[in-house]
Amino acid sequence: HELKTPVAIQKSTLQLLLHKPRSNEEYKAGLDQCLRDTERLEDLLQRMLRLARADQWAAGDAQPDLAPQLVAGSCEDSIAGLKPWADSRNVALRLVPDGDVRVLADADDLRIIWANLLQNAIQYSPNGGTVTVKIERETGASQAVVSVADNGYGIAPDHLPRVFDRFFRGDRSRSRETGGVGLGLAIVKALVEAYGGNVSVTSEPGRGSTFTVRLPLAPGETSPSS
Repeated sequence: HELKTPVAIQKSTLQLLLHKPRSNEEYKAGLDQCLRDTERLEDLLQRMLRLARADQWAAGDAQPDLAPQLVAGSCEDSIAGLKPWADSRNVALRLVPDGDVRVLADADDLRIIWANLLQNAIQYSPNGGTVTVKIERETGASQAVVSVADNGYGIAPDHLPRVFDRFFRGDRSRSRETGGVGLGLAIVKALVEAYGGNVSVTSEPGRGSTFTVRLPLAPGETSPSS
């Protein structure tokens, strides 16, 4: 369904352009719309490929060569990339780092994880809201803990168990408005679990949500109790 709908829309746009002679301006408007639809399809396919790759890794296939990555650095990169969009929505982004916590992962995958969580938080934050990214070492465990918290609309209790499901959209009207297809959080879950971690969410309608990622520390890293 998620692939068929945008393809059908693009086909309809092209058919309308060919239905009768049109002005240069009408042709340009139609082609611009097709280009936007193609870009959305390209983004959807890239997301689906990331999910397939994460599924392969989780199953033990095609494991990549990994290196220790500084968690704060990857968070900073993701925040910097999304700051213009957050500024346009009057949403502040705040990072609370904890030393030089490192995990064993692919740098691009880490940035994708944080970017998807940040996009979700910014999207559902009110004007003047704040999104806080906090990095910690979990006491008594060899895990890095990264939380992304917002003070936005929150998630309905009956939607919480499904927020990581593929193609699930709790508020379809907002998803259509922002172009979401319900894969961002599913990608987060798949990538985090492929690296031996887990992700969870707590939320209260009207008061915001907190997504928490736990990933194993890189070899040589120590927890506070060790």
